[in-house]
Amino acid sequence: MTYDVIVLGGGAAGLSAALFLGDTKYNTLVIEDGRSQLKKALISNYLGIQEFEGTTLLDIGKKQLEQNDINVVSDRVTKIIYFDNYIEIETENEKYLTKELILCCGQGPGLKLAELANVELISNDEPFAKMKIKIDENGLTSQPRVYAAGICTGTSSQAIIAAGHGAQIALNIISAREGKRVHNHQSIPVKHS
Repeated sequence: MTYDVIVLGGGAAGLSAALFLGDTKYNTLVIEDGRSQLKKALISNYLGIQEFEGTTLLDIGKKQLEQNDINVVSDRVTKIIYFDNYIEIETENEKYLTKELILCCGQGPGLKLAELANVELISNDEPFAKMKIKIDENGLTSQPRVYAAGICTGTSSQAIIAAGHGAQIALNIISAREGKRVHNHQSIPVKHS
């Protein structure tokens, strides 16, 4: 099976991107290695939600993906190979094919995925992360069909920002495929009395 999009990373950016893609019926897979910074976060500045632990956000996000038939696989990526019409992702346990890829790999050790993907890294002005993935205004990296979202691109290390960036990059991919700007929101049904 060839996926429409594979998302590498199971944090706020990756889960949000996958949710938007799956909600618009793109065949999407998330591969994560379990290292999300949210696992040790206490979040008190997420609009509309009282203080909560980052693991709560991860758990709810994964349940939302499950409800949209999006699988989340826990595995470690070992190789990324580019072909004319698809990208092969090799993990320790499996091989996957995809038309497009989103890197949501975080910082530090996560940038090893960027190196495997052979995307251009540039210096970053964040004190805890010296490098970031170079992207254009649509989130596209130096590799065709490879996008990046979240703190691996230099966004602030905030869950709400990473989630929003993941959603934006997903909408950019959908818009490019549809050939027009796409939005994904619903309205409350009008009750007639």
